[in-house]
Amino acid sequence: IDGLSVERNHILVRMNLIGGPSERVLPPRVLQKGNDPYRWPLFSSYPLPKCYLREPLKNLTLKQDNEFNKMLKNSEKQTGWLGNCKKHFCKIMTSKPDIIKGNILAELLEKVVDHLSDSP
Repeated sequence: IDGLSVERNHILVRMNLIGGPSERVLPPRVLQKGNDPYRWPLFSSYPLPKCYLREPLKNLTLKQDNEFNKMLKNSEKQTGWLGNCKKHFCKIMTSKPDIIKGNILAELLEKVVDHLSDSP
């Protein structure tokens, strides 16, 4: 193994894996000193070696007790729900935007789409 093989391996892995540091493991670009200068398998054909893939993070759903979350839970086809939702969303985003996390936004989007698809 030489420096060019190591660099080639790094470039091939980087090009074939999409994602950030939490989704992929990039091999080093330099050889190490010692008996085993490069412990990573060289990528030369598909499939990509599993050691370059990170295990997916478990989806941690944080319990959020706030007014907006409670409103989402009680969205059983209430009249004016969409307008009320818009008002609360704008209020929260201007005052405390860090309260609404990804799982709440996903649930909001799902409920709004359901509500709009049921509307005539």
